[in-house]
Amino acid sequence: MILTPSQVCGHRGAAEKFPENTLAGFEAAHAVGVGLVETDIQMLADGELVLFHDERLGRTVSGDAPIAELCWNDVASLDVGSWKGAQFSDQRILRAKDLLDWQKAATDAPSIIWEMKLSPNDSQTRTFNAAQAVSRELYGLDHTGHMLTSFNRMFITYVRPLLPKMPMALSSVEFPKDWKTFCQVHKLEALHLDGTRLTEKQAKLVKDAGLILRCYTINDPALAERLFDWGVDTIFTDSPDVFLE
Repeated sequence: MILTPSQVCGHRGAAEKFPENTLAGFEAAHAVGVGLVETDIQMLADGELVLFHDERLGRTVSGDAPIAELCWNDVASLDVGSWKGAQFSDQRILRAKDLLDWQKAATDAPSIIWEMKLSPNDSQTRTFNAAQAVSRELYGLDHTGHMLTSFNRMFITYVRPLLPKMPMALSSVEFPKDWKTFCQVHKLEALHLDGTRLTEKQAKLVKDAGLILRCYTINDPALAERLFDWGVDTIFTDSPDVFLE
């Protein structure tokens, strides 16, 4: 099944074959023609926003420290590529501003879906500070090329007034009982849901409400075809080359 660029979002770049949230991964996704890329944002102790998924070092980079307790000087030189292959040993952790610079410089660059990562244990103060940091980074951008999402509802509540024109989505593992009310109150344009759990009835409810429906993380063409038959707008995939070749 071959899809259009707007139907395919490169999950953390092209995470099946390339180290996630790295320049190599985003360039690979861009090269096969995705319309969107997704990345994870973490706020460091000094307020810097970096592209990193996990709460702690250790899986994709050496170390064991909580990412939120580190500063940019602590992580700037970390090798975030070698875990995926020696050929990626030159890949370093990116700041949000680095991805913005890449997008501005790239020809026909994809839109970016920014997913703010926050721990369920994070305080209201840290969550509010994260909302402020993200709004400072993204304020005034071409809103057609940027979308913001999070699983953390408190973050969405805080950040929405700070970025009133930014397209936003609620991400959720389970289908939220109050999805429609929450999206209406906070003027969200989309829901991001686990495509392996979604039902046809749920998809119809979301689409009938006028929302964009994106599903993660879909690497199986048969599942993707079923989701698009149900009205899903876009899939997040680790293997964008499979759907765009």
